[in-house]
Amino acid sequence: MGQKVNPISMRLQVTKNWRSRWFVANKKDFAKWLNEDVQIRTLIEKKFAARPTINLIEIERRGGQVEVTIHTAKAGVVIGRGGAGVNEIRDEIVKIVKLPVRINIEEVKRPDLAAKLVAENIAHQLERRINFRRAIKMAAQNTMNAGAKGIRIEVAGRLNGADMSRREKLIQGSVPLHTIRADIDYHGARAKQPKAGVIGVKVWIYKGMLLPKKTKFRKVRKGKNKGVATSGNYVAFGDYGLQSMSNERITSRQIESARQAMTRYIKRGGKIWIRIFPHTPVTRKPQDVKMGSGKGNPEFFVAKVKAGTVLFEMKGVSEELAREAMRLAAHKLPVKTRFIRREDA
Repeated sequence: MGQKVNPISMRLQVTKNWRSRWFVANKKDFAKWLNEDVQIRTLIEKKFAARPTINLIEIERRGGQVEVTIHTAKAGVVIGRGGAGVNEIRDEIVKIVKLPVRINIEEVKRPDLAAKLVAENIAHQLERRINFRRAIKMAAQNTMNAGAKGIRIEVAGRLNGADMSRREKLIQGSVPLHTIRADIDYHGARAKQPKAGVIGVKVWIYKGMLLPKKTKFRKVRKGKNKGVATSGNYVAFGDYGLQSMSNERITSRQIESARQAMTRYIKRGGKIWIRIFPHTPVTRKPQDVKMGSGKGNPEFFVAKVKAGTVLFEMKGVSEELAREAMRLAAHKLPVKTRFIRREDA
């Protein structure tokens, strides 16, 4: 029997990110901050539990401040009249964390592609005694119409008040759970019925593959990489940047290695932007294969970098910290680089 793994935790640091992002210098604070995060999420979820509204709650701690980002399908309901709703939530969170709190509201453009909203919507319908088959079919149809590549819904329990509990599932399209680069959203919800007990609802939504941008040809010529960058040569998002001083190809592994070096040094204290992406495929032939018969298959992807291109940007940390973090990142890259500030560019 196969072991079940949460699709989101399996893709952490690959295609998904942590929903709580902070670093503790003292190990004793870890349990305290973790408990505070649970309380913040419980507070927000309970406040809007009447209808499926909240999709995701992200918590970041940096610079003595707690930043809470609420992704919601109904921004007006969360904000309230004249911002009263946000102010009320902020005051209650301040009582929990005893620190300044900043709240950001981001609206979910397509709620039918959010697994949490779909699962909670099905659970609310089951609590109102709607037939489970009708509920999951309608949800699956709406999700596929919204642009999903596939959806899988499972409901388990005493369905329609039956004496024996059972499990029913509905699959439309494809849901490749074993493919790491597949963009899959997952959530489990519960529907409480007075006589039937608890009915579990699980939803997997497949939105497509996370791949480099589409090119006309899968295999491309090496080409020339000369000249000076005329675009992407200034600090656009952060306060500090790492700028290339020569022309070179940087692989996806080198980019990720540099990012990890910076993240470890700043201890998740600031924000990092990666300004380059490895779009260009590099082909190689297998060993002991004769010359001719065309190019080999794509082996890895690289980013073509020109002199003057800004590779990374950083914000939310001091200049000394940013300078040292980018020095460590530069050791992972095959190009000569220099540290720049926004005012210098």
